[in-house]
Amino acid sequence: MIIADFREKRVIGYLDKKRVIIKPLQIADFVISENCALERKTVTDFVKSIIDKRMFRQAEEMVEYKRAILVIEGDGLFDLPGIHPNALMGAIASLILDYGLIIISTKDAGETARLISGIDKKEGKKKHEIPLRSKKKIKDIEYLRLYLMEGFPNIGPTLSKRILDKFKTPKEFFKADEKEMKKIHGLGKKKIKSILDVIGIEKNEVKVLRKTKKKKKKV
Repeated sequence: MIIADFREKRVIGYLDKKRVIIKPLQIADFVISENCALERKTVTDFVKSIIDKRMFRQAEEMVEYKRAILVIEGDGLFDLPGIHPNALMGAIASLILDYGLIIISTKDAGETARLISGIDKKEGKKKHEIPLRSKKKIKDIEYLRLYLMEGFPNIGPTLSKRILDKFKTPKEFFKADEKEMKKIHGLGKKKIKSILDVIGIEKNEVKVLRKTKKKKKKV
């Protein structure tokens, strides 16, 4: 069975629907087995992800799979503006040598789908439970805090960093009142509610917790 990120509609359309489970994925675009994941990028998106360093962060996550595959889809990769061909080639070399990615070029979404189907057939007999998040053991507490915040609905890396820059820890953020939370650029009422819904508390419960903590026990 293939787990596909819900945003990958173009490729999903070519896959056997009986073999696909569509879910939000935090790592890669397609998880084919517990050992194999695939990230798909068009040539344009690949170049942009190299320029803003996003690709290297994704590569760091993907290598938790024994077979981490990067598909670069489309033609004219080295003709695109914004990056020198030598710099682009160096980035590709780094993804292969430093991160161990398997890099494959495909012509279009249909060809990418055929590749995924072929890998799925090979992996079929070996598959067990498929994790949606990385098993990576991370010791950097700041990274773990960012990782936690990014797991909430509609909270990407930029917004997570803004939240932790102000509140320092997720705990302090959850204790804050809505007025304080909304001071974070990009964090509105709907996003705040979705976060609290996930952790299973109402806003008035947060207020009670804050007041209770301030009270000192009488001897």
